[in-house]
Amino acid sequence: MAVLTGVSVSDEELSTTLLPKLECYKACRANVTEFGTRRRLNQHSHFLISEIISNFDIVPPIYTSNVYLSLRNNTPPRGTCAHEWFMFFEAQSRLQEPTRFNPEALKKSICLALESWLSVYQSIFALTDVFTTPVFFTAYQQLSPSLQSRIHYRCDSGSELEYVDVIAATLHKLGLSIDEHLSSKMIMFSNSLNPSKVSEIQLFYEERITKAKAGGQTGVAAPKGVLFGVGTNFTNDLQYASLDLVIKLNRLLVGEEIGIGASGHGEGQVYAFKLSDVKAKFIGDESIRSQAFACVDSIEI
Repeated sequence: MAVLTGVSVSDEELSTTLLPKLECYKACRANVTEFGTRRRLNQHSHFLISEIISNFDIVPPIYTSNVYLSLRNNTPPRGTCAHEWFMFFEAQSRLQEPTRFNPEALKKSICLALESWLSVYQSIFALTDVFTTPVFFTAYQQLSPSLQSRIHYRCDSGSELEYVDVIAATLHKLGLSIDEHLSSKMIMFSNSLNPSKVSEIQLFYEERITKAKAGGQTGVAAPKGVLFGVGTNFTNDLQYASLDLVIKLNRLLVGEEIGIGASGHGEGQVYAFKLSDVKAKFIGDESIRSQAFACVDSIEI
């Protein structure tokens, strides 16, 4: 029995809710990863859901981003970095002048975030929407080819069915090869997914990839393949409408030596921010909204 603040769900109810979803993912041949750790109802329900998933006969298998559960299930963990990773590096670039937004510094911060991640991990499903997808690729083009080859893309906002067209148009404007920087890449979708949405995206890209490989339609761009990261709908589906709630990095606190970890407010902090591929959407302190948008909008694509 899973219980939290007056909400109780039996193990049987959890199983009954979960199994039709797994059958749907199996039927549409979707490559799904469970991303539900931070959204889970509680540990008990998460462990039960993970056990049901690991015992379910599905190809490709459904892995989890939870390292401990991967160990328990004897499966490789599969995850991606968070928006906060890029938000931190951008805010860090303004430590000396917290309210001075520089487009070149923003692009450099994206590069540094990617380089730092790839100094530890073999590859990355990079969130492209933190400062908008077109801006991401103005930074991406500055990286070495060896690093570019290790970067795949994650779509977490905007239209999933238009995402590849946005990438293809941006690559064209920047003079980058579609074959090298899109057709060889995997794309992960992760924005409020459920079985019907996954099925729609999966079918759309199956057809698109087939057309691109056949060469039957001029100008059809497609990725190498697609994956899906499902969180709330796996581990916190109580059959109620979920809140559109996100928790992101708010600010860096700056000490006397421009080090992180000091307490206080006012001048000793640098506010972080996040945009998305939904026009005009902004997460951050209102005091920096206009400067953040002006900075991003000034970057030529």
